[in-house]
Amino acid sequence: MARSVLAVLLGFATIIILSGLALNFTSNLLLNQSGEPTALYLVVNVLYSVIFSMAGGFVTASMPALNPRKNVAFLVIIVFVLGIASILLTWGTWPIWYALLLLLVGPMSVMTGGHIRANQKEK
Repeated sequence: MARSVLAVLLGFATIIILSGLALNFTSNLLLNQSGEPTALYLVVNVLYSVIFSMAGGFVTASMPALNPRKNVAFLVIIVFVLGIASILLTWGTWPIWYALLLLLVGPMSVMTGGHIRANQKEK
């Protein structure tokens, strides 16, 4: 059980740390003069969200645990719930297409990264 909790936490930390670093970098480069996000900023943010969410799923599935796919499923649920909370807390701040796209691609990317790693371990 402790290994499973650690696996999910490490996967989540991977997503948060990488996203935070990228957000800091892209915010300085891609926001317009008034601090509003440009279309390029939103697209880049979605792209790195996909990559970093896949990395989080991959890390979760890489940890030694009895059922890595189950651990990845827990991380998918966490990312989805936090995505809904983010939409509710920032309603009207971002375009709705952007918020909904992140809500969809985050969990799907976690699942994809976890699936890739779990398949590698099974071979």
